[in-house]
Amino acid sequence: MKKFDDLYTVGQMSKLCNIPIKTLRYYDDIGLLLPEHVDTQNNYRYYSKKQILYLSIIRHFKTSGFSLEDIRNLLKREDLSILEKKLEDKLIDTKKKLEELEYVRDKLEMDINHLKMGKEFSDYLDTEQETWDKNGIEMKNIPIIPVLFTRYRCPSNPGSYIKRFSELGSLLEKYKLYRVGPLMTVFYDHYTEFDYSNADIEVCMPVAGNLERCPNIREYGGFLGVTMLHKGPYSRMQDSYSMALEWIQKKGYAYITPATEKYIIDTTSTNIEENYVTEIILPVKKYH
Repeated sequence: MKKFDDLYTVGQMSKLCNIPIKTLRYYDDIGLLLPEHVDTQNNYRYYSKKQILYLSIIRHFKTSGFSLEDIRNLLKREDLSILEKKLEDKLIDTKKKLEELEYVRDKLEMDINHLKMGKEFSDYLDTEQETWDKNGIEMKNIPIIPVLFTRYRCPSNPGSYIKRFSELGSLLEKYKLYRVGPLMTVFYDHYTEFDYSNADIEVCMPVAGNLERCPNIREYGGFLGVTMLHKGPYSRMQDSYSMALEWIQKKGYAYITPATEKYIIDTTSTNIEENYVTEIILPVKKYH
């Protein structure tokens, strides 16, 4: 048996290596680092100087992201090529996780920016609405932006929109794209022919990232449009549409399809419908 001068108790090992006693006991329980000597009379456990090195190796691999089971195998160190392969695999896995974390970081930053923008719109509506021309109706060129979209006929009801936007979210994650603007719905049917049971609807969102990989990308915008901000429930949206259409006619323009609703503040931001902010976008052309 080794001299006790060459061995360390659990407490001494803990202080020497700056590792909790419960961790040393756990390593003992799972067979990762067994004490060099166990006193049969008092069951005291002792570690050797060599095991300080083993503990350092365990810590090295642990801080590199290896599981304790992986470390158990790595401690054998029987073949350098096996160790090299394990390290290369861990590097690949780590890079993938970093990309995923960067995606989450960028997504959180985008969400924060969307919320700030929505709050600014809402505050502006509350403080400046009376000074606007017909609730802020204006005519402007709608810029071209890339959007992720799906378009097909479906019922126009809350359940359908939940399903449609969920599909869009799945595509966003699948192709690792970044949403850079509010969700939108594009209605291709003219309002005079709109069929709530079978409507030609596109849901979309402005995106950035590696767009070439995704088949559901198109350009939105590039037309003259009349825009209006609607605050409140969607059930009152028709009043805003009527107001915007009346304004368009008085200006000597005609509305042409498709209409767009841009959801600046919606149910993802608040459960109070009175706080919803929606931008209505109506393409127009000048009467001849």
